[in-house]
Amino acid sequence: MKFTLIALGALAMTAGVGSSAAAQGPDGKAVYVANCLKCHGVTGVPLKETKEQFPKVATFNDPKFVAVHSVDSIVKVLTHGKGEDMKSFKLKLSHDEMVAVANYVRGFGLKTHP
Repeated sequence: MKFTLIALGALAMTAGVGSSAAAQGPDGKAVYVANCLKCHGVTGVPLKETKEQFPKVATFNDPKFVAVHSVDSIVKVLTHGKGEDMKSFKLKLSHDEMVAVANYVRGFGLKTHP
């Protein structure tokens, strides 16, 4: 009986750890790496080849970008795309994932990335 209670307590604590991580929401960096890095680069600076092919591609490490683009405006671009240059991610990412990416991207311009 005592062993069963200890096992149930350990199981409950393990379940709590998983649910608190889930409550924090998606990892913006992981979503960025999987979906955005190819065009926007590791540090928010597009590769030279990308800039040549898509001259208007956003550079995220510029503080001017952060000043002009709110989280909501970035989510809007992710949802609707941007002309022929950027496809919509509305069928690929959840709203919460888009918000996480938007916050992560703004961090480049705010210099909050390690």
